[in-house]
Amino acid sequence: MPHDQEVPVSNITAAPDDRPPVVFLAGGGSGGHIFPNIAIANRLAELGLTIEPFFMVSQRPLDARILKQANQDFAPLPVKPFSSNPLKMFSFYSAYRQSVY
Repeated sequence: MPHDQEVPVSNITAAPDDRPPVVFLAGGGSGGHIFPNIAIANRLAELGLTIEPFFMVSQRPLDARILKQANQDFAPLPVKPFSSNPLKMFSFYSAYRQSVY
């Protein structure tokens, strides 16, 4: 299915061992990225989907505080904002490698 098309809710199925599917939600560094992801997880639950939301966020204390209050599982990642400044590119690349390897 092309990425620009909505996936019907009925196409979301459980893992083979009957555990609910894990839905990864990424964003962090400000509540402006985390609160919409919490709303998405809540809306999927309201639609009757049994999912296991998992949040991937920055290491900023605000991210952990928001998600702990919302009783959500999360992993803080060593992320850095992308910069076109050549002096800051190494910091971004280093954080990226730590996040994915």
